[in-house]
Amino acid sequence: MSVPEVGEVYESTVKSIMPYGAFVEFLPGKQGLLHISEVSWKRLETMEGVLSEGEKVKVKLTGTDPKTGKFKLSRKVLMPKPEGYVEREEREDRGDRGDRGDRRDRGDRGGDRGRGGDRRGFGDRGGDRGFNDRGDRGGDRGPRNGQEGQGGQEGQPMKFDDQE
Repeated sequence: MSVPEVGEVYESTVKSIMPYGAFVEFLPGKQGLLHISEVSWKRLETMEGVLSEGEKVKVKLTGTDPKTGKFKLSRKVLMPKPEGYVEREEREDRGDRGDRGDRRDRGDRGGDRGRGGDRRGFGDRGGDRGFNDRGDRGGDRGPRNGQEGQGGQEGQPMKFDDQE
């Protein structure tokens, strides 16, 4: 049985297709992911109609994941670059960011974050939305509808037309 070698080109068989790429068998008993971004130089929105199960396709073994040992494959590196193709700029090396811990335990990060409650797309608008014992909603709403100068001083209730 052959041992996979990074940099080698293999005749592979498409075993299954996923939204993010295709799993191909490039050596007997050896499968790897052909990611959607490595299928073609064109940006593919979907794998629909691009490859089909059982199809033979040439791929190059570009690497292995050091942690999982999974094989990374590319088909596009075997194709000529399209005329006028512009390489994307390399991202800055973000270095070893270490163990970032349990990302869920970050405390309240504000906003509803789309979880819980039926907000009908309005999200959390902030502030204390509870009602107090006087029946109002709290918050400084300021003068309304020509009520300027009718009380409303700090700590003083506003006077309304139906109150004396």
